[in-house]
Amino acid sequence: MNRTLMLQALGAMTLGALVALTAGCGDQSTGGAAITPSDRLDWTATAQLALADSCGEAETYFHQAAITAMELELDQNRRCFSGDGCYRWLAGGMEDSVQAPPSGEAANDDAVPDDFSETNVQVEGVDEADIVKTDGQHVVTLFGADLVILKSWPAAETAEIGRVRVKGAPTSFYVKDGLAVVLSYANYYDFLPPALREDPHATGDAIDSSWRWRGATLVTLVDISDPAAPAVTTEHLFDGYSLATRRIDDKVYLAQTSYSWIDGLSTWPNDLDWDAPDDVVDARFEALRQQNVALIEATPLSHWLGHRYLLGPDGTFDPAAAEAVTSCNAVYAPSVYSGQNVLSVLTLDLAEPDPTQAITGSSIIGDWGNVYASADSIYIGATNWSYYWWWEDTSSVQPLTTHIHQFAIGTDGVARYVASGSVLGYAINQYAFDEYDGHLRVATTDGFGWWNSGDTTESRVTVLARQGTHLVQQGLVTGLGEGESIYAVRFIGPEGYVVTFRQVDPLYSLDLSDPTNPHVTGELKISGYSSYMHPLDDDHLLTIGRDADDEGRVQGLQFQIFDVSDPAAPTLAHKTTLGADWSTWSEAEWDPHAFVYYASRGLLAVPVSGWEPNDAQGYWHYRSEVFLFRVSLDDGVSLVGSVSHVPFLEALDVNTTCHDWYGWWEARVRRGVFIEDYLVTLSNLGFMVHDTRNFAAGAVAADICIDPADFNGGQSYYDPCYEAQD
Repeated sequence: MNRTLMLQALGAMTLGALVALTAGCGDQSTGGAAITPSDRLDWTATAQLALADSCGEAETYFHQAAITAMELELDQNRRCFSGDGCYRWLAGGMEDSVQAPPSGEAANDDAVPDDFSETNVQVEGVDEADIVKTDGQHVVTLFGADLVILKSWPAAETAEIGRVRVKGAPTSFYVKDGLAVVLSYANYYDFLPPALREDPHATGDAIDSSWRWRGATLVTLVDISDPAAPAVTTEHLFDGYSLATRRIDDKVYLAQTSYSWIDGLSTWPNDLDWDAPDDVVDARFEALRQQNVALIEATPLSHWLGHRYLLGPDGTFDPAAAEAVTSCNAVYAPSVYSGQNVLSVLTLDLAEPDPTQAITGSSIIGDWGNVYASADSIYIGATNWSYYWWWEDTSSVQPLTTHIHQFAIGTDGVARYVASGSVLGYAINQYAFDEYDGHLRVATTDGFGWWNSGDTTESRVTVLARQGTHLVQQGLVTGLGEGESIYAVRFIGPEGYVVTFRQVDPLYSLDLSDPTNPHVTGELKISGYSSYMHPLDDDHLLTIGRDADDEGRVQGLQFQIFDVSDPAAPTLAHKTTLGADWSTWSEAEWDPHAFVYYASRGLLAVPVSGWEPNDAQGYWHYRSEVFLFRVSLDDGVSLVGSVSHVPFLEALDVNTTCHDWYGWWEARVRRGVFIEDYLVTLSNLGFMVHDTRNFAAGAVAADICIDPADFNGGQSYYDPCYEAQD
């Protein structure tokens, strides 16, 4: 069989395998119109989710998605034996691209602080998890595996007053009414009872081999109503990894994505000679396909559904006590093949005293990317990245398309699926989505992404509105940044701002007040690009990004203020740069939580990191500081000073003269938060407090908070060097 016929045969086989999946789905989502097999790989088709009406149908959904994924990968491997190579790129090849002191005496402090910075969130009223939270009187933060509470007022008396160890690897948390909700990476194996870790057959039931490496998310509830005595109350262990989370009032929403591992599944025949004739290759791959199908179809529904386990007092869980986070009739299958993984959209009710009743959710089959939440809905976006290579030639490759599924938040606080829609192109992050006045605005780049040669890309903003179970296009703006890609988006009420980049940075201002007639009102071309845009007021944007030369070569970190008071003629009012190239960067470039603008004082705190030469040793060493800027419309972004936590390394007896990077990396300063006129900076090691009114005077309070047992200064990496320095 020649290559073309072989691909056509396997393509028919793949699509044919989806026939069972289409049965019973038509009436649910398409008004009675049947979904044909060819629709299952057609991302230009209408996006929709079909709800399983029984456990049997839910199991079929999972089986057929897994079979499709397996057959697509089998097809790719089969091409390796047919002279087409094991990796495919679209025509045009790869392209390099980038996507990552005032003077004065201190005044008397108030008895109770009434002004402090909060987590930088996209939507007011929709909280986002971060590594620090404050109410002015206390700062709650993470040091290693510990949740630590600092008494932060009076500022000069800032000190640790409470601490509790959290299992797993804590990454972020929420605080609500004396309760902290800590999110941690975890591994199931670490929480199995010791007998099962030593002998998987100890209970008579074999533990799947994937338990040894399967990732999980641990959600730990900590009572911090008494800051001096924080206590863990409940530990939920969920399948998969956290794609995104949000909190609205006393509900925490979790988007959990999990990979479905099947023991024995293989997509590469053993002992197959590379010079084997086509008929032998075809026979071996077909035999392997049938073997895999049998394995998949023998896998029960319980394997696919996401689970939750409650940890016991000893910190372990019973695998037999698994609780499905969704029921059979809460399983959705997309109308178009979207991958074989599973996304569970869960609602955790913090007000529910019974932890076994605190979780509700639904599951969607597929690989998912962006999550955006408004006060009323959660939107899940998926783009057809994962199998663009399947098509036989570039002329048959479908355009990149993002399918969007809306989950409305009901009066009970539970998010439930209501509608779907699609837009051309891919979205860069959550800020590319925005809900306003009953409409969803989505900014995307059309074309095949960062590997495209560049000349055929353009960006757009699509306005959608819900009509029944569909998100229907109401208006469209095209032609943004032809030959470029989106680097930043910000929607503010009826207006929108889009930054694209290749050689220059066009900032587009858009009028979105009429959903049926969105249009560009102005454009400004300057060097470099913005990666995050923050509204200063109704007429100005404060941004962080990278500078660039006239040829588009990226240079140092830059802060800009744009005047958008005239939508037809946005202007660059001020620009400040740090560093000359990629050796200087900021976490705030890709994580807006690190961008802390304190509007009441006109101050900005961002962490800045970089490498600089150490002439004495001949090495480059790592540098990390929080930079404090004063922001004004008259003077722009002016540096007040910076804070380094490297002095903590000396207190920990770390030899900083040897290579430097590991110990200094531990001293990286990740956040700055404001309480009245004070800046509290936080690193992996500890905290420092500075009075912004007399910044040059140094810290008014500081302490090391890392548990020394969790820190070794990196000496295990550089023992010979340390010995030489002793």
